Amino acid sequence: MKRSRGAKTLVYPTPTWIVGSYDKQGKPNGMTAAWGGICCSDPPCIAVSLRKATYSYASLVNRRAFTISVPSQAQVKVADYFGLVSGRDTDKFAATGLTPVRSDLVDAPYVAEFPLVLECKVLHMFDLGLHTQFVGEVLDVKADEDVIAFDLETTGLFPVVARIVEFGAVRFRLDGRVLGTWEQLVDRECSIPPEVTDIHGITDAMVCGQPTLAQALPGFLEFLGGSDAILLAHNAAFDLGFLNFAAAKSGWNLPANPVVDTLDLARSCVRGARSCRLEDLVVHLRLAERKTTGHCPIRGW
Repeated sequence: MKRSRGAKTLVYPTPTWIVGSYDKQGKPNGMTAAWGGICCSDPPCIAVSLRKATYSYASLVNRRAFTISVPSQAQVKVADYFGLVSGRDTDKFAATGLTPVRSDLVDAPYVAEFPLVLECKVLHMFDLGLHTQFVGEVLDVKADEDVIAFDLETTGLFPVVARIVEFGAVRFRLDGRVLGTWEQLVDRECSIPPEVTDIHGITDAMVCGQPTLAQALPGFLEFLGGSDAILLAHNAAFDLGFLNFAAAKSGWNLPANPVVDTLDLARSCVRGARSCRLEDLVVHLRLAERKTTGHCPIRGW
């Protein structure tokens, strides 16, 4: 039975964004914002809501521009710091050692060290009450060059009782160049249910004698090569849940790469597709399917 909690903004998860702007003196500043998200796909727009009391508010009003810098997991402490102090009193870039870069498209700075940046011009401002919503048209997205798209096949839905039976990954650049691929079948250490084999086509015979998960996982982590590349996955929470459980069980630490979930992007931006399953998106967007040398298909997302 549901219980009323009153009129509150209880919607999760919320993003961790650093909103970049210049003050009246031209000093670069950034503030941490959580009230934001995609609001239009054509033209591509995002919205972020700020209180009038924030130092950044006047900057967005006066400059009619802002950037969004998205931190990686490894940068969560510095992102938190940007929300704890005010730009009125503190030069946040100097205090953290981060580098402000002047956008060549809008009158605002972004954080050089953060892996993903959106440059936006203000289209609309809506006074909603305590917060003012700034709608910004995205003029460009800048991202660290290396992206690793990965996919896991498993024996079920839950990592506590199911097992990984295959890794597949491809490292590529934003210009489309493929830098490398990595895939590995994994001994399931349990039977693969027939209904699961019907989905991904992997049988007990295919994985019998393959490396165990503890033996295969170091190869996957080596392919990631640290925390610099952006990880791309469809329904990323599923794959990351299995990876985190496997790493904890095997005594390994996963690098803190930033993660982009293409399922969330598809739900927000794609209209008219039969569904947001990869197979339907490939057809709807007319994407050619790219395959690695073996079983696991890595689509050109």
